[in-house]
Amino acid sequence: MSTALLICGDTARSQSVIHALEEDHDVWHVARHRDAIAWLRLHQPQMVVIDLDLDGLDHSQLLDTLLSIPDQRPAIIGLARDKTSLPPGITDRLDQILAP
Repeated sequence: MSTALLICGDTARSQSVIHALEEDHDVWHVARHRDAIAWLRLHQPQMVVIDLDLDGLDHSQLLDTLLSIPDQRPAIIGLARDKTSLPPGITDRLDQILAP
C-alpha cells in the first residue's frame, strides 16, 4: 500500500476524499499546514492531497517543503471549489487539481 497525506478543512469534502482513498492507501489526515510539515519530517508519502480553500493559509511553505523532498517527490493534488480563484502560480506547482 502507498501512503497518502490529506490536508483538509471542509469536513464533508475531506470525509468523501478519505473514504475514496482509504481502500487503496494508508491515509494520514492533518488539519494544518504546520502539522503536515512536521509529519513530512518523519514520513515520505507517495501522494499528498491539499485543500486549497483553507481560509487564511499560504500554501507556499508546504509546497516548498514538498517540492524539495529528496529522491522521489510525492504527487501533489489540490482540492479547490473553483480553479479560477486560486492564487497565481499555484497551479504550476501541483500535479493535478480536483474541482467540481
